[in-house]
Amino acid sequence: MASNILNAKAPVSKRGNAYECVRCQTTKPVINSYKYVVNHIRKQHLLATQCPYWCTLCDYRCDTQEELAKHVDTYPVRKKIVGIQKTSGVTINPDSFFGHSDMPYFISSDDIVAFNKEKSQEHYSQKRKENGRTAARTVEECLKVPEANTLSQQILAVLPSSEERDEMGEYDAVTVASGDLDNTEVVHVTTVVETPRLESDNSSTTSSSTSSKSTSKEEMDKQMQNFTSQLNKNLKEASKFINKSFKLGEENVKQLTSMVGEQTKAFNKMANELKGLNQWLRDNNEQKTADKDNREIRENTNRDNRDNHRDSREYRDYRDRRYHPYR
Repeated sequence: MASNILNAKAPVSKRGNAYECVRCQTTKPVINSYKYVVNHIRKQHLLATQCPYWCTLCDYRCDTQEELAKHVDTYPVRKKIVGIQKTSGVTINPDSFFGHSDMPYFISSDDIVAFNKEKSQEHYSQKRKENGRTAARTVEECLKVPEANTLSQQILAVLPSSEERDEMGEYDAVTVASGDLDNTEVVHVTTVVETPRLESDNSSTTSSSTSSKSTSKEEMDKQMQNFTSQLNKNLKEASKFINKSFKLGEENVKQLTSMVGEQTKAFNKMANELKGLNQWLRDNNEQKTADKDNREIRENTNRDNRDNHRDSREYRDYRDRRYHPYR
């Protein structure tokens, strides 16, 4: 495949947006962050020689040589190989782990499509639901504080009637606010204003105001108790939700720990195999050297025996009889 440097530029990477792989021909294409989709395209849809840089040990692919050098330095298998080299005395050039292409394939808008902000939020929320996680609740959802109009209606229901207000005096306007500061309402709460009245009316006014005050106080206490119980109930639900989230996090950590343990075992097994291979190579070289020395010793021995045989008397008599039969 030729270089794609002349095609349209790839979409700009924005934090929080979702991107889709156009190359996937399956019913469920890859949709994720920009870096994830780019790595997916290089890993699944391109050859290693079409990428700017790649690792010859694990086929890791990236854009710059610095990123590849950092990966090779921190790669566990490479560390094992370096340790084996130190023990065996064999050195390998670290550049041998680097792969580079002079004409790489440049990813463009033909390979990756960017979602807008609304579609990205919808995708990530759906993904969280599929993974069994929900978005964090707001404070209003956790507390469920009654609205201001409901509370004001409850207060107005226990206020005295118009006739009682005429007997008790005037009312001052005060503001009753709920958990929502934007929905405040003005209601009238009784405050007795002392006015000169007849002595005959003083006793009736005092008794009516005392009874209305006691009734309103009991109702307010009851409403406050209901509100407190509802608040405690909502706080318990919020606490359960938080504990459930912590449990899910602990399960994810356990799964990640088990995966890391399995990978560590695999790396240790690979290191042992490399160590055994190195030992076999050393033994094989030593055996070849010993065989060569033995072969040289045998050749020297045969050469000496051949020279001694030529100098012997029996060989001279044999030679004289063969080349001078009439002597």
